Amino acid sequence: MHFFKKNFFNKLNMSIIILFLFLFLNSILSTVVSTSSYLYNIFSIIIYALLVLLIIITIGKGGTKLSQTTFLTLRSRLYILPCLIYTLVIVALSGAINNIHIVLGYKIFNALIMLLLGISIGLFEEFYCRGLLFNLALSYLPSTKHHLLLTSFISSVIFSLLHLLNLSSGQDFNATLQQSLIAFSLGFSFAAMRVAFNGIVIPIIIHSLIDIQPNINGNMVANEWKTICLIFLPLLLLDVLCLNHYDKKLQKVSVD
Repeated sequence: MHFFKKNFFNKLNMSIIILFLFLFLNSILSTVVSTSSYLYNIFSIIIYALLVLLIIITIGKGGTKLSQTTFLTLRSRLYILPCLIYTLVIVALSGAINNIHIVLGYKIFNALIMLLLGISIGLFEEFYCRGLLFNLALSYLPSTKHHLLLTSFISSVIFSLLHLLNLSSGQDFNATLQQSLIAFSLGFSFAAMRVAFNGIVIPIIIHSLIDIQPNINGNMVANEWKTICLIFLPLLLLDVLCLNHYDKKLQKVSVD
């Protein structure tokens, strides 16, 4: 089982450096270039690409796999299906398909930029939260019967907190809190998928589908809290049940 224990503190320091680089570069970019310009999007893609490369180098050998061969049987991996289907339904109903259709209707260059921007955001956030931070938490936390669940919680909290940065762009406080709750719930779902599929390819694909949109740099509009909770709390429950099952399987493998 690959638990990313080598050079833990070096990689922890690098994760902090990467976060500060992300904040610093985005702050400089938004100050120098208008967020509504394609030049901003082009530079954003470059920044995300460089940060992803830095994360991959930091993660090193073993990558984002929990193990060379998954500890889950095919039957156990099927526990992810409710989470996966529910997440895909949310993505579809949130307008992702329509957003992609709009982007593909742009001129070739503009469409390519928006596609690359959405993909680069998905790559960065998944490699950072479900890759680097997930590995760090998994290796640092003591082995308990809720090891994967607690690790997923920590990486999802950080993923959620990253979305509070949208307050700096003038986004409404209520909308930002809702966005953070949505990110927390989806983060848990992506973490469960990471464990089920022994990697982050599926989370990257779904995450990118969400972020490919014509107004990716725009501010979110607040919805009713009742609606947000009715949609995303059931997903969170499915995630917890799935990860709890995977924890039991992991504990059994560890004992054996």
